Amino acid sequence: MMFVSPMISGAGAEKPTSEKAGSGLFWLLFFAALAAALIFIQLPFRVVMPMSADVESHYSVQSQSAGFLDSRAPEGVVKAGQTVMQLVNPDLQSERSLRESQLQMSQYAYDAISGTDPAGAIVAEERLRASETHLSLTNARIENLTIKADHDGYFSPDYSQIAGTFVPDGGTIGAVYPNESQTFLVGSFPERYVEKFQSTRPETELRVNGAYMPKEAVVSFDLIQTVSMDRETGARSYQLSLLADGNPMQINDANIHVKLIFPSEPLYRHVQFLVASLVQKFREAKLRQN
Repeated sequence: MMFVSPMISGAGAEKPTSEKAGSGLFWLLFFAALAAALIFIQLPFRVVMPMSADVESHYSVQSQSAGFLDSRAPEGVVKAGQTVMQLVNPDLQSERSLRESQLQMSQYAYDAISGTDPAGAIVAEERLRASETHLSLTNARIENLTIKADHDGYFSPDYSQIAGTFVPDGGTIGAVYPNESQTFLVGSFPERYVEKFQSTRPETELRVNGAYMPKEAVVSFDLIQTVSMDRETGARSYQLSLLADGNPMQINDANIHVKLIFPSEPLYRHVQFLVASLVQKFREAKLRQN
């Protein structure tokens, strides 16, 4: 507005030739300076992303058998082998009773025929071994209803699961954060920066609860190629995996952000990038409407 308002205010008035020449020279110099700034001034690309402990890949505790939640350990420090959740499954108990009956019948059949019919004894023995295997598998599934911590750490349960909640096989029931010196973090990475990440190696700045961590706090980081679709916005995003110094027990619920700083580029590249991002958002919005 500082440059445009003088033009608007004097649009209807006739100006002397000298003033017109001065105005033309001014705009010539202005656009020349603007072009020079766009070409020669360089600024880095920056993107800030919230991060959290990578529960799914490293810290989650999952059920090995489907069942209903019966009891759960309170949030806090746990030891390796300590029970953190107990499930119950009446169907598995009924299946075990059936398998035990089948095993008993197979044993009777084998004992009755083993001394009189060698050929029939072979078939009976195979059935006996199959019954033993089925019972063993059922017992293993029942044992898996008792979920234990694999290592010492801090247990953080999923409070959305209350008593009586059905937990499927492989369902996540919480997380156990180990007492270690490094933490695996993960965050959603914007798709528009993927090409820059793959072509250049950005610098990182890590903040925990607003405090900047030392540069060496970021041990390593990489981009996970798995692409997910955001159901609300329709925008695709990648996952940034990061290994940082810090105890998972202490920073698992902290406010963590990482800033990626890419190499500096001319201002016109920033303008091109902004326009391309706006076009992409417009197309995503149109796709959501359709």
